[in-house]
Amino acid sequence: MLQLNINKQQKQFRLKLDITIADKQLVAIGGDSGSGKTTLLRVIAGLATSDSRIVYGGNIWQDDKIFVPPQKRGIGYMPQDGAVFPNMTVRQNLLYVKKDEAMCDKLLDMADISHLKETDTRSLSGGQLQRVALCRAFMRKPTVLLLDEPLNNLHKTIQTKLIDSIKTMHDQFGSMTIFISHNFAQIQHICDRFIVLDDGKIIKDSKTFENPKLQATITDIDHKAYKIGCLVAKQDIKKFALNQKLELNLAKF
Repeated sequence: MLQLNINKQQKQFRLKLDITIADKQLVAIGGDSGSGKTTLLRVIAGLATSDSRIVYGGNIWQDDKIFVPPQKRGIGYMPQDGAVFPNMTVRQNLLYVKKDEAMCDKLLDMADISHLKETDTRSLSGGQLQRVALCRAFMRKPTVLLLDEPLNNLHKTIQTKLIDSIKTMHDQFGSMTIFISHNFAQIQHICDRFIVLDDGKIIKDSKTFENPKLQATITDIDHKAYKIGCLVAKQDIKKFALNQKLELNLAKF
């Protein structure tokens, strides 16, 4: 169990939340850019200073007296840029984290990139690099895995493959995984929990993915033309002006 009482001042707001994440849970973190998602991961990893209390499995990682350094927290961390060494082969990248050939081979096989083992990472595609970075993050069999938008700038097909790899490794090693994503719909089938941040605070915490629906006020109904006139608020759909009148074509009712 990971207990997070996070308190960190940002330029525009304070990142402040108090949550508990269960062992082996795969949690999606969403929210607009600048809402505190990446900072949250960095605080958990011990890469950003804060006035927080973080406890994992009864062991204090951080409070007002104790600070366990990142390398001793048993965390696997995959930043947005993947952090793969460009002057090494795929195999060398993994073994740099831990000298374990068997683990290296197992992870590359699970990510379906065993054939790239001796390939220089400078010649890899974006999707291949992300899978190498994911394997690196798992090399120490982390108790907590932190993934910062690993699907960014990837083709939809490659995103699907990476999502499958994340789920396979998560289940295999029983890690707690915290996954930042701008698109919950992509990963709804692999996640156990969905948390949305806004200005450093949790505005939604659910065990199920809820696809947001357009909120509108019906103003008139034309039964002959099968149309409904309605008012849509600006915050519900940005491309329309505040309370602009819309007509929605409907099936027969």
